[in-house]
Amino acid sequence: MTIEEGVTQGGAGSACIECLADAGIAVRVLRLGLPDAFVHHGERNELLRLCGLDAAGIAAAVRSLPAR
Repeated sequence: MTIEEGVTQGGAGSACIECLADAGIAVRVLRLGLPDAFVHHGERNELLRLCGLDAAGIAAAVRSLPAR
């Protein structure tokens, strides 16, 4: 799992996936980050909540993963 306060496309999570692929490691990676869209201005905590990057949003994303 990677979490970043930037867009996921071309971000740190993408770099991690590329590194894993180059090493021949096939694992599922959940990338959480900002959408590739305009995010309105506001208080940081509120914006993180709206983007699912607060504690509750991250926990919900993990719980929604299918079991392996």
